[in-house]
Amino acid sequence: MNLNGIGKVVSISKIDPFLEEKNNYFSKEFTKRQLLQIPYGTIIWAKRYKNAQEKEFINVGHTEGPFVVVGRTTKGLYCLYATSKQQISENSSIRLRMENYSGYLKKDTYIKMGSPCLIRKKMFVEIFGKLNNDDLRKLDKIIRINKNQKAFNINFEENVLPLEAGDIVVLNGKRFLILDDIKGYTLLPIFSQKNTSKIEVNGVEYYYDSNDAFSIENIDNAKLVDFIDSYELDKIKAKRKSYLKYLNEKDKINRGSLLQREESFYYVYGENGAVWLAFEVSITADDQLAKITIKDKDYFSDFSDNIEISKKDENYTVVDLALPTEIEEIKKQKKSYLKSNTSKKPKEKRYGIDTGDIVTSRLKDNSTYIVVVGNQDDIVVVDKSCTLNGDYRLSTLSLWESCKIGKTDNNTIRMILEKVKNSTYGWINAERINKLMKKYDK
Repeated sequence: MNLNGIGKVVSISKIDPFLEEKNNYFSKEFTKRQLLQIPYGTIIWAKRYKNAQEKEFINVGHTEGPFVVVGRTTKGLYCLYATSKQQISENSSIRLRMENYSGYLKKDTYIKMGSPCLIRKKMFVEIFGKLNNDDLRKLDKIIRINKNQKAFNINFEENVLPLEAGDIVVLNGKRFLILDDIKGYTLLPIFSQKNTSKIEVNGVEYYYDSNDAFSIENIDNAKLVDFIDSYELDKIKAKRKSYLKYLNEKDKINRGSLLQREESFYYVYGENGAVWLAFEVSITADDQLAKITIKDKDYFSDFSDNIEISKKDENYTVVDLALPTEIEEIKKQKKSYLKSNTSKKPKEKRYGIDTGDIVTSRLKDNSTYIVVVGNQDDIVVVDKSCTLNGDYRLSTLSLWESCKIGKTDNNTIRMILEKVKNSTYGWINAERINKLMKKYDK
């Protein structure tokens, strides 16, 4: 052990090119002036005691250890103490992962962000290496954030970094997260009170709404108060990307759209080629139905009345679009409801068109038809618009070309059956119509 205070430098040519140049500068026995040339962010090995009395109170095997250089004075180097003992509080330490410092760290090491200690020339043992760029930036930011605290009131290196994505700043008395710094800055306001989404930074909870983000060219007056890692930043940016996509598509029919046609409402849950897949929802509360929520508005459905909507059909109006989180929640609700209500299995369109259903034809114009006889290859219908003029002539549509869009009420169905019961259309006769009418007798 070098008790006379003369330091030494280990061979570090394989550790860091910058330190290799410094290694050439240092001699085997160097002066205090040369000691003070050791750069900011260097990992050094030093004694943990100043004299023999202090040494007596340190356990054997722990009298020396790693330190990180953060400043200097005429008396020596200001350093932060590092230890292999895991730190509980993330905001009080920086973790140096062993795999990033192979060759001179044998285990994960934690820089304790407490009061810097003064390492004098006689305490210095050797240079170990230098913090990598990521850890150096973390150190810079934490020092910058805590520089006004009494414990950090020392002569730190001037290493001012520009604000960047992931930084949390205070600007004009309000707190923001920097989402992007490519062209100007994209700022996302964050609040301590509960809002749409939550992030946790060093044990502190912040809330934000992606809709609040905005761009600004200059934030010279902003003060850095915290920062998040790239993993958390990517999650927030992904949510915002999804939200921006939602804003761009909310007026178009998409998965999650709430549609209206005449007095009926439909929720689009998927697509199949040239058609959208949807189920009918009601705006009237019903305890027997599942409740789904879109933008704080409640709708009710048993998920059983499924329809297909041609992507060329222009007779539907987009009322709203569910958020991505709402789409996933509705999907879970549908699965749960159908599992607990086995009798409410969704009707497949191609085998579920029945008397009273309202359909359109994919091959013809946008006329609307009311089904008189369904559940067969060729369904029998009346043109809905013609019934307004008292015309109840029967016609047929192929089941595969029919697209169900709703259902009329029982009174209307019975009235139509009454009008056509004496009609003869192919195999349709009064006997068949009378059988259907019994289902709708009051």
